[in-house]
Amino acid sequence: MDSHTRTLARWTVTTKFEAIPPPVIDRLKWLVLDSLGCAIFGSRLPWSRLALEAVLGLDDTRRCTIWGTEVRTACTNAALLNGAFTQGFELDDIHTLGFQHCGAVVLPAALGISEDRRDVDGRRFLAGVVCGYETVLRVGRCMGPGHMLRGWHPAGTNSPFAAAAAVGNILGLDEERMLNALGLAGNRGAGLEAARVASMDKRMLEANGSMAGLYSALLAERGFTGAADIFEAEKGFCRTFAWGTGEYDLAELTRGLGERYDILTVELKRYAANASTHTAIEAARQLRESHHPDPSQIESVRVRVSTLTYEHTNPVYRPESVTYAQFCIPYGVAAMLVEGDMFVEQCTEAKTRDPKLVALARRVEVSPSAEIDALDPYRRRRAEMDVHLRDGQVLRATVDHRPGSTHLPLSTEQIIAKFHRLAEGVIPRPQAVRIVDMVGELDKLGDVSLLAREMAVGPASRDPRPHSGI
Repeated sequence: MDSHTRTLARWTVTTKFEAIPPPVIDRLKWLVLDSLGCAIFGSRLPWSRLALEAVLGLDDTRRCTIWGTEVRTACTNAALLNGAFTQGFELDDIHTLGFQHCGAVVLPAALGISEDRRDVDGRRFLAGVVCGYETVLRVGRCMGPGHMLRGWHPAGTNSPFAAAAAVGNILGLDEERMLNALGLAGNRGAGLEAARVASMDKRMLEANGSMAGLYSALLAERGFTGAADIFEAEKGFCRTFAWGTGEYDLAELTRGLGERYDILTVELKRYAANASTHTAIEAARQLRESHHPDPSQIESVRVRVSTLTYEHTNPVYRPESVTYAQFCIPYGVAAMLVEGDMFVEQCTEAKTRDPKLVALARRVEVSPSAEIDALDPYRRRRAEMDVHLRDGQVLRATVDHRPGSTHLPLSTEQIIAKFHRLAEGVIPRPQAVRIVDMVGELDKLGDVSLLAREMAVGPASRDPRPHSGI
């Protein structure tokens, strides 16, 4: 019987566009658009500019677009920077059971190699992206939440598999080379939960994975070998990152492979915050809209969440950084109750120190709930909120599912509106419209590098090299 690693490698190299169900392709297009919007906005963030300056000092290759800029670089460096931009502001996609931001890993690597090679059409690109998403989500399911609770951040540890699978499919690797690409990817993952607290490094976890997975596929293409049993080995990926506890499930790597597509359960974000905070933010929105409480008359707010949510977020507010605020339930709740939203406008250094927001955030108490822990995985994101007013009233709300989840999906119109909101001020409106149209017709695109060049600002969009057109 073949190993799970080999079975996954074989599926990756044999997956073609024609075999992928149309609903998967349709969903994927809008996931692509959402990620590109996140990247365009992310390209202007302070930490993104620092990363750009650091990388450009190392390389003067001008083959691939750095999204939202007029700069070009090598495909590996483009994957790193575009991954950092996409995950730059907690706006990108998320999967509840896979514990992964997929687009920030898969798309920079897949679009980077497609632009570099210049012979990749939309169908080939989409098939590769499907392989990347499905691979990393199965790795996430395999490792489970215990992986994260021990201090590893799956965005860093699991991500290289996503990029390796996507690029390996696009390059047309055979089974043995794909097996090596996965083995090499498993030796390049790293990431710690400490990065999410107050550092810029949170933005680099998927970015590093995107570059590492791309490198892994390129090495394998040349014949470089990796561990053929990277998931099963006694000292391989699963057992090592599970700290020898055995708390992982290898069967998840191949369960329903080619039949169940986890892409269909990838969720998008309505709020510019860590996904684990969204049900609490949504509860605050519902109470604000139904009761219109005066923030100055709020005595306290009590929020109950799962232990996993409690551990993965910042339960007490300190105005340390934008990143800290985006992982903090008290700040998100305060922003919603005071300003009526928790989007990019509420996530600035000035806002995170606003006396009104800070004062209310410090009156929000978050606690873990054993009752919520006992719910099924999709309802374990529940937030139960009690808002205590100074006149003695108590306003209550319970939210099981965040906006953008599989239970409350964003409409196509909402996804497009979010894209335009993020692209505004970075690229002209006509260019943004062209990107939306191009993504909607990705399966008809003759040369995917055309999409990459539309992601540029200014001269970088005018690449003199010939292309195949649509």
